[in-house]
Amino acid sequence: MTTDCVQLPPARRRVRYLVTCLIATNALTPHTGMGQSVGPTLILQDSVVLAETEDTYVGKPIEMFIGDDGSIFVVDAFTNRVIRFGGDGHPIQLYGRHGAGPGEFGLVGTAGAVAGAVVAIGDHYPPMIELFDLDSGDAVGSVSVAVTPRAFGVWQDRIWMAGLDESSDWRTLAVSSVPEMLIAGAEAAPTIRFEFLRAPRPYLENAMIRGVAGGIRLDVKDDVLVGFAASPFLLRVGTDGSVTDTVFLEVRNRRGMPNEDEFIEAMDPARSSQEELIKLASLLRGLARDGDGNIFTVHQDAEFASPERIVAEFFVSSIRADSGVQCVDTRLPTHKLSMPVTAFRGDELFVLEQHLDAGREDGVKAVVRRYLVDVSSCTGMVLVNRHGKCPGYRHGKCPG
Repeated sequence: MTTDCVQLPPARRRVRYLVTCLIATNALTPHTGMGQSVGPTLILQDSVVLAETEDTYVGKPIEMFIGDDGSIFVVDAFTNRVIRFGGDGHPIQLYGRHGAGPGEFGLVGTAGAVAGAVVAIGDHYPPMIELFDLDSGDAVGSVSVAVTPRAFGVWQDRIWMAGLDESSDWRTLAVSSVPEMLIAGAEAAPTIRFEFLRAPRPYLENAMIRGVAGGIRLDVKDDVLVGFAASPFLLRVGTDGSVTDTVFLEVRNRRGMPNEDEFIEAMDPARSSQEELIKLASLLRGLARDGDGNIFTVHQDAEFASPERIVAEFFVSSIRADSGVQCVDTRLPTHKLSMPVTAFRGDELFVLEQHLDAGREDGVKAVVRRYLVDVSSCTGMVLVNRHGKCPGYRHGKCPG
């Protein structure tokens, strides 16, 4: 079901660009069907309104990543910076601003990560990684890269990054560390290039797929789990860059992907458009593993309802590490106003949306909901953890 976007009240102090509108169906009852299990149970843990101020408002969120302490880092394309909020929603720090100097972004990228006491954030123009002190927000260095990273993954002292590097025959992975980046930046060392894992065939042969569906997701532990936005499988990659396993993602409610030949032909740039690609395939929007190795994904099915408006649904799936059982495609509840931004921290899924609020001066508030994805329970249901009734619900039962 879709509806028209509502008109925002005029803002006195700033203008928000909310160019998308999204309606998704709440998954409140299990779905039945043949073949795969239904999706994992999602348990809403809490919902936090970000305490935006004149200096820390969220204009156009395009990405989010979560710190080890539960801090919420929001990448804001409108203000060209990253804002850190505490788990309680209160602002903690700002990173970067628009510009071309140290710690400034020509166009803030869609990738960021916390590595110890440093925050790493990609910049599109020029392709750079900007480094900031986690606590003070001060710029501490930068390093040039062959292409802007689409994702970061941090494990121990290593930072893995993913991108589509034409200069290295479409290799997609690079690895470094914060000390190496700081030294490289200080010495104006050669650009970091992507040396591992050639992109899947559709990305090699079709420029439209690279441009519109060029997102990549990483989860790094003892190996690297890689997901390409327009690919039906995940790849396990060793620290030497070799592929050790392929994990095919089952489909139940979302569109899925056509086979490679059909996809490449359908997306011929001479005959197709961005709109056709978006409505043809499910795109991977989130990827994570928990401490037990269970895998979690978010996919998006979208289409242009008009040249100015996108409608979409989001689907959450899980794969058990011990058995390979997949819980497939629980619909994620979403609201009307803007395209949601999602981020995982292990088996926790964070969803950022902007909501209308007549009580606010600009008429909009940013809300982050936190779900537990219960890999042990394939019900396709979305439940609410009502505090006091079952606090700390995890894995199908109340604690104690």
